[in-house]
This record gives sequence, C-alpha cells and structure tokens, in this order.
Amino acid sequence: MNNKEKVQQMRTELQVIDRKLLSLIEKRVKKSIKIQDLKQRTNLPLVDLNQERATINFVKENSSLISAEIVTHFTSVIDLSKKEFHLQNKKFKKEKLDGKDNSLSK
Repeated sequence: MNNKEKVQQMRTELQVIDRKLLSLIEKRVKKSIKIQDLKQRTNLPLVDLNQERATINFVKENSSLISAEIVTHFTSVIDLSKKEFHLQNKKFKKEKLDGKDNSLSK
C-alpha cells in the first residue's frame, strides 16, 4: 500500500469515528433535553453549574490530549444541549398552539 492509499484508508477510519462522535453527541443532547424537561416540569432549576463544572473537571482530569481545547468543545456540547432544549420547547409550544399533538420524548 502506498502513502496515498494509507492516507485514504486513515481518512475512511476518521469518517467512521466522526459518525460515532456525531451519534454520541446527539445521544448526549437528547438525554440532556430529557433531564431539562423533567426539571422544568418539576420546577427545578434548569441550569446546574455544579454539574457543569463537574463535567468539565472530568474532561480535564481524564483527557490525554495536550491542548485544553477539548474543554471548549465539551462546553460547546453543554451549550448545544441548552439551546436545543429551548428550540424544541419553543417548537413544542408552537405546535400545541397550532393544535398539533407532538411531544418532546422522541
């Protein structure tokens, strides 16, 4: 196998990893939305800064990467979860007003 073929093989491997990453991020966001929905229905605070700090500390302590950018990416995933919750909640409320019966528990 020549170098060009090796590079292509490694890129194909990266694509597999990217698909898995996307799937895991989506699963995490969906689980977070369920938690936020439960918190909202039970009048608990939607934001838990202690939990967010614990997640970031876990990343810092367990990442083997030299760059601190991984913390930024995890923070972005946490922010994405919040944003997605609000977008889905807004969509759900609009559909309820429009007479459509959809739920957040997809």
